[in-house]
Amino acid sequence: GFVFSSNRQGLTKTVQGNQTFYALDEYERERVLQLHTMDKDGGAITQISVNASHDRNPVVRSNGEIMFSRWEHAGIRNRFAIFRVKPDGTDMFVLYGAQSPGNSFLHPREM
Repeated sequence: GFVFSSNRQGLTKTVQGNQTFYALDEYERERVLQLHTMDKDGGAITQISVNASHDRNPVVRSNGEIMFSRWEHAGIRNRFAIFRVKPDGTDMFVLYGAQSPGNSFLHPREM
């Protein structure tokens, strides 16, 4: 299958069941990028991440996990940290960069 970032996910409904909406970034300028998987035939597209900012540049690691950069907007700070997640969207965890001052990691790759 495939993993990719997209801002074309379906509409989101609030917990209260209110009107559906597209998720916009913190500045409400653009739709956010979320991670999706797709089978080898181009079907079964599934959104596997939810972020108020952007999840980008996914890569499949040799152990099958997905590694990606996540934009996090925290007050006056903007940063990209490296995360990992299983292909079904479970067990998401930060690998590096969440508390690293002044660093951004945009294109993580396994060595």
